[in-house]
Amino acid sequence: MNWLKSQDQCKSDRGHLVIIESEEEQDFLTALVEMEGREDKSYWIGLTDQNIEGDFVWVDEMPLDKQKTFWAKRDHDHGQEPDNWIEESISPGEDCVHLQKSKIYSGWYDAGCEMQKKRICEAPCSVHG
Repeated sequence: MNWLKSQDQCKSDRGHLVIIESEEEQDFLTALVEMEGREDKSYWIGLTDQNIEGDFVWVDEMPLDKQKTFWAKRDHDHGQEPDNWIEESISPGEDCVHLQKSKIYSGWYDAGCEMQKKRICEAPCSVHG
């Protein structure tokens, strides 16, 4: 699904796209993505700069803590994310973030919000007594 539909699906399951708050959580999610075993190891997370370019905000409206970021390097040119890649006929910019594990790097990449990707949702635990 695209980013917005992914967030809507998470909400319908009483959650939201994942908010990554620590290196331990990032490492845990990267390990799960790595175990998937598929070539496309890319999942939407709950981070976007759709409102103001370069001002990344989580789906709970909390701003991204710049001390807790896991931006990746690109395989093809070893450049740093986020790059807000724009190509007039293909991409109007990249405002949504996905966690990706590639052959060389892993971390966060910005991408066009209409791209089709898997998602990682999180929801509060429910305890049944």
